[in-house]
Amino acid sequence: DGKSVYVSNNGDSTVSVIRTSDNEVIATIDDAGDNPEGLAASPDGNFVYVAYDNGVSKIRTSDNTVVDTLDVGGDTLTLELTTEEELIAREDIPSPTEEGKIKSLVVTPDDKFVYITNIIEGKLFILQTSNFSELDSINLADATTGIAVTPEGDFIYIPSDSHVDLVRVSDNTIVDSIDGVGDEPRGVAVTPDGDFVYVLFKGGLSVIEISTNKVVDTISTVEVFIAELTGIAISSDGELVYANGLALTDAEGVLLVVKTSDNKLDTVVVVGNRPLALAITPDE
Repeated sequence: DGKSVYVSNNGDSTVSVIRTSDNEVIATIDDAGDNPEGLAASPDGNFVYVAYDNGVSKIRTSDNTVVDTLDVGGDTLTLELTTEEELIAREDIPSPTEEGKIKSLVVTPDDKFVYITNIIEGKLFILQTSNFSELDSINLADATTGIAVTPEGDFIYIPSDSHVDLVRVSDNTIVDSIDGVGDEPRGVAVTPDGDFVYVLFKGGLSVIEISTNKVVDTISTVEVFIAELTGIAISSDGELVYANGLALTDAEGVLLVVKTSDNKLDTVVVVGNRPLALAITPDE
């Protein structure tokens, strides 16, 4: 409902709860797991999922109590959440060479399942939210650093080392492997209308048409001297794609704005040092 903001404090293994009306910290949660990183709220706002060293914890937002934890292995988790109301792809995507077993997480729009990728184990874990248990797992061919779900919740897109895997949610089966998405694809986001998927890669963004699952366009960032793209989000009206990354000079942080009408780079904004994640408020 926008009344609270949850912040993971990796250094002291706590989660802060901030009241947005006056920006006051109203609670500090110290049992959500060691070294928490990514956070994502359930579509109804009743729960917040927290990625910590070895798994995921579940916070009930009505009283900010940890009601469940689940170890899923690995060192470091990052989260991504897509809901029906706000189709936001939030990506924390460090370089694959950095320490930690990087994972990404997505909650399905019906709030029934949580999908978690593990780039070291090469697996996709499926959790059932009703009893917060592991339901299934899928072996992935390559390391993965991102995940996104379609608006209807019927398919999951997962970037791999050289392609994008397509997982059918109804039976948790990889039904397609989409090539031609560029070198080292990582972040991924689906447009609100469910027509296109935007994929970050080394050197730009590729655009997949969902009806055919073929790459239909490529947006190069070479001309604006971008060394690495790290995060992606799409506006709720689907008109703009935002991608942040590093400039070639001085590792300066930049935010790129792309118009989906013609897939042309519209604006470059200088931001802070080494940006990793971004998110868009529902009313933008």
